[in-house]
Amino acid sequence: MVERWPSELDGGDAPDPNRQETWRCPSLDASQIETVNAPIGPIEIRGEAGSGKTLVLAARSVDLLRRDLKPVHCMVLTLNRQTSQQVQQLLWRMIGDPEALKVRTWTFDLLCAGILSTHTVNSDAGSLR
Repeated sequence: MVERWPSELDGGDAPDPNRQETWRCPSLDASQIETVNAPIGPIEIRGEAGSGKTLVLAARSVDLLRRDLKPVHCMVLTLNRQTSQQVQQLLWRMIGDPEALKVRTWTFDLLCAGILSTHTVNSDAGSLR
């Protein structure tokens, strides 16, 4: 269910990725709990429709926040707006704190649009600057 991507947290007051505190959500199965409690870093969650991906995304975000990751350093990327909004609503219900709204829940197209809007395209070279 989870594929771990290699990553490095850069400096500052980064959370401890080895912190062993585990968090359990009663409606998750063993594989989903393993995904939620995976080490800090980017992950990809795959599954069939109705398999609980949205709940796992929200629970993973809550777990990262419990490990002292700042909400503004947490991003959830989804395929569509509906899922993005569902994750945001679940976070609000699970945390019950306005800080939950600082977790970025974006769609891939919104992220790409944001990147393109902050960079200009050099038509001669065909590259971003």
